[in-house]
Amino acid sequence: MFKAVALAVLVALACAQNPPKPHISDNFEARVTIHARQHGGGDQYGDGFWVVWSAKNRAVENYRFHDGPVPLQAYALQRYDLGDIYEINSRDPRECHKRSVSGSLPSVWGFLSNATFGGTQDYKGFQVDVWEANTAGVSVRLGVRHDETWRPVLLERHSSGYESFLEFGVFNNNTSPDPNQFNIPPHCQNAAKAAPLF
Repeated sequence: MFKAVALAVLVALACAQNPPKPHISDNFEARVTIHARQHGGGDQYGDGFWVVWSAKNRAVENYRFHDGPVPLQAYALQRYDLGDIYEINSRDPRECHKRSVSGSLPSVWGFLSNATFGGTQDYKGFQVDVWEANTAGVSVRLGVRHDETWRPVLLERHSSGYESFLEFGVFNNNTSPDPNQFNIPPHCQNAAKAAPLF
């Protein structure tokens, strides 16, 4: 009896130390600010939006970095429903590249299944719970408010050649985003296909 009670107390203490894991929708619209750094390059600061419509196998990220007289555009339209990804990473939006993909759109928050609690962090005057994971060579840190585990506050991604830090200003669960947000831009419609990404 004593062992069972002691075990129950230890389990309760372990659960009390770690907050619940975030449960964030894979269908969302977000406005973000971004700080990015390519290793060997300088820091870049920008803003933009990220929309994911998982039910339709579509996602789009569109950021503008304001580090010069002409903004740098970082754009990625994932159309798994068509088997293609369209990318622009240039000051000239006509420099669009197309890649073939197969399967379904990966879950944005799939890394949370293997994430561990990394503690709390003071962020702009409030505490966020930090969740950490390593997946496919990328170290990921996600911060959520303890009372809003459905809404990301910050997302950091670190790989061998690139780092990004996103701050979510607006985050809305949305199962029916405007389908026009996933239209292939005119300058991407004739993009030559590059080698498959996966």
